[in-house]
Amino acid sequence: MTDNFLTREMLCGFLNSEEDFAVVGDVSWTEAGYLAAAVHPDVIVLDNDEIGSATVQMVRALTLACPAAAVVVLSSTGTETLLYDMLDAGVRCFLHKKISRSELVSAIRGVASVEDQITVSVPRDFLTGSAANRGRLSAREEQVLRLVAEAMTNRQIANALSITEGTVKRHLRSIFDKLGAVSRIDAVNRYRAHTGQQNSA
Repeated sequence: MTDNFLTREMLCGFLNSEEDFAVVGDVSWTEAGYLAAAVHPDVIVLDNDEIGSATVQMVRALTLACPAAAVVVLSSTGTETLLYDMLDAGVRCFLHKKISRSELVSAIRGVASVEDQITVSVPRDFLTGSAANRGRLSAREEQVLRLVAEAMTNRQIANALSITEGTVKRHLRSIFDKLGAVSRIDAVNRYRAHTGQQNSA
């Protein structure tokens, strides 16, 4: 699904050429939710070079409309924080457009056949980020860390935010990496120091 007709036509053409693939819909972003709810596809491929909060909202809407579908996002732009936000929203596969046709096909087969598999293929600097972004937590990561500060377990945090424990762990790994923390308490203290918050007893 993309708003570029030519891109959709080319993408659908080569996916349909694979013996085990069958394209059941070819629509723009504005029509994506309606089509997904109507045909219940196994995989939804989204092509978008203007990744932003609207993309995250679209993914959430699609996963609600068609929870069994694996959402695959293709893009040439984005940030580390946004990538994690999209994974939190339900994206099963995020691919940078530098990948080859065979890599795309392989990734789609993978997420279609293994329910709990997440595939990410991006340039190294996409994940490491610039020095300016180090220590900057996403809104969701801040939510997780606030609950960590309340001594909640991963399961309690997952229930409070309506996400999985695996997603909580992924957010915590990202938080530790961004803050240079070695434990949950260390992460909370470093974040408080970074934001000028006072430690509470």
